Amino acid sequence: MYATERKQMSLFIRDLYHWLGRCYGADQPGPDWPLFEIAPELKDIAYKAWLEFTKYHPLEKLNDAIQNARDAHIENHGLHGAQLSYKFGLVQLATERAASGAPAWKRKLLDLLDNLLESIGEGLPGFGALKEMKDALVGSLPE
Repeated sequence: MYATERKQMSLFIRDLYHWLGRCYGADQPGPDWPLFEIAPELKDIAYKAWLEFTKYHPLEKLNDAIQNARDAHIENHGLHGAQLSYKFGLVQLATERAASGAPAWKRKLLDLLDNLLESIGEGLPGFGALKEMKDALVGSLPE
């Protein structure tokens, strides 16, 4: 059950993972989301932290966790049907507006990513670390 939703969540996590990698300085493809530049004095250590994270939490393991999540998890977090489509639509809207230079939308984008990441990853292996890398990105932004 929820095969389509699992696929959608896996694609979202793939995009988030690659976007974070690009923000941390990895040379990899990723979605056309606005990049967040890390403070210059933290770039080297932030990149090393990203490489270490990917060693212990490869994308394939995160996707496996989504595929093995219980149906009740998907239902309890509204990760199906119109609810999931609406959440992904909000992320798309926020990325477009943040990319256009609207500063308030950068913060909204991070909040939406955080909420969706929490819903998808609650209790799933590796997702706590992924959320921490997203949160660390916010803390390492230049003023």
